[in-house]
Amino acid sequence: MSTTKPKEELTRLAWLAALRQQGERQCEGIGNGETACALEVLHEIAFGTRAPYPFPYTAVQRAAGLTYHQVNSVWRMNDGIHSVDRAPHTFSEIADVVSSWFPS
Repeated sequence: MSTTKPKEELTRLAWLAALRQQGERQCEGIGNGETACALEVLHEIAFGTRAPYPFPYTAVQRAAGLTYHQVNSVWRMNDGIHSVDRAPHTFSEIADVVSSWFPS
């Protein structure tokens, strides 16, 4: 018997794969289409469009089954906010952390 995964999980898995494949697109803050932050990549995966401004945090949170605190953590990791050396995490590092929140 096969089991289907919830849409949120499929969205999250596609996002994590995209983060691992698109590291060259990473930017801090708001991207320009060619560049994007980790949450903008999630918006592209979930909704098929570039994220509007102001950014729809609640929509991407729901689309990937994330909590408010998880979305906030991704934003902080992407931009290097409150890290010891103020350096942003790479997309791959962010994907590793998010993966650890949802063990298979």
